[in-house]
Amino acid sequence: DNTRCLELIDKPPRCLLKLLTEQCHMPQGSDKAYLTNLHTEFETHQDFVKGDDRRKWDKEFGIKHYAGVVLYNVAGFVDKNRDSQQDVFFDILLNSKSAFVRSLCEFRDLQSKVAKLGDVKGDNSFSRGTVKRLTNRAKPTVSDAFRLQLQVLVLVLENTN
Repeated sequence: DNTRCLELIDKPPRCLLKLLTEQCHMPQGSDKAYLTNLHTEFETHQDFVKGDDRRKWDKEFGIKHYAGVVLYNVAGFVDKNRDSQQDVFFDILLNSKSAFVRSLCEFRDLQSKVAKLGDVKGDNSFSRGTVKRLTNRAKPTVSDAFRLQLQVLVLVLENTN
C-alpha cells in the first residue's frame, strides 16, 4: 500500500509538491530553502528520509516507497519547476502549418481540463475553485501540472473495478 507515500507527495494542505510550488512563487526561493522546509515539515513522517549520509542532508532527501528508499538531489529543483520551456514549445506548435500539430495545443492548459471535471476527488482537495485560484494567483508550475496528473490518475484507479 503506497497511500502514505502518495499523501506525503500530494496531500493538501502541506506536501512535497505544494512546498516546491511555494518556493517557486517566492522571489528568493531556492533549493536550500525548499530542502529546509521539507526537513522541518516532514521530519517525523514515516516515509520521509533525510538521506543515508549525514554529510548530504543539505543536498538531498528521500522518500520511502513500497520498493525501498529513493533519494532525490535537490540541485535545480526550484529552477526546473519554474521552467517556461513548455510555453515556448507550445508557441512553436501553434504556428505550425499542419492542422494536426496545431491541434496538439488543445492539451496545453491541463488545469482548465481538470477544472471541467469539478472535484477530482470527493474530499475537495482539488476542486474547481482551487484550480481557478491556482491559475489566477500565479503561473502554474511543473509540479502543479504533475499534481493534477497524479490526482486524475488516482481518480481513475479509484473508479476502476
